[in-house]
Amino acid sequence: MTFTKYMTAAAALAVAVSAVPAATVATAAPAYRCSTSSRTIDDSGYDGPWPDNWDIKITTYAARSGGTVYAYATVQ
Repeated sequence: MTFTKYMTAAAALAVAVSAVPAATVATAAPAYRCSTSSRTIDDSGYDGPWPDNWDIKITTYAARSGGTVYAYATVQ
């Protein structure tokens, strides 16, 4: 084959490939499961005039999508 024939074949293949629509895959966002825990911690070493308690709230979020597990947490 000559160079022109190669170019013509490559152009025909490019047109054929671009004419095929790309398959759209609808990926849904994973559904997260949440768990919240809260605790009050007393700072017994503090004698000052201000309150010495710490109110802690931790929320964890986890989801699985196929073989992948997604997780994160918030701390307040």
